[in-house]
Amino acid sequence: MKAQNQETKKECGKTGLKNQKQEETLTPEREIRVGDIVQHFKREWVSEETSEYLYKVLAFAEHTETGEKLVIYQALYAPFKTCARPFEMFMSQVDRQKYPNVKQKYRFEKIVLDDICR
Repeated sequence: MKAQNQETKKECGKTGLKNQKQEETLTPEREIRVGDIVQHFKREWVSEETSEYLYKVLAFAEHTETGEKLVIYQALYAPFKTCARPFEMFMSQVDRQKYPNVKQKYRFEKIVLDDICR
């Protein structure tokens, strides 16, 4: 049975299916989808009139060697750099020891553009 469970986990990774741990921990407001606009917690340090630290999620990818899930995202400010970050890191909470005064709970949080375009 243990070997079968390990094999099932491998197959889920290959097909890009969420594992059970991710499904349990992601709430609807934490579900990030392709096309979503997210803000990095460092946005708190810049003017609300700038697009600095705003990003658009372009895709989810799988590392070809390790199978690790990656988030592909693009900055909404010049030079509009495209980046890849491990999914677990992308979804992680802000390190409170390094950044004790940050208000945002997670490294990246989904936003609605209407909220910042008023």
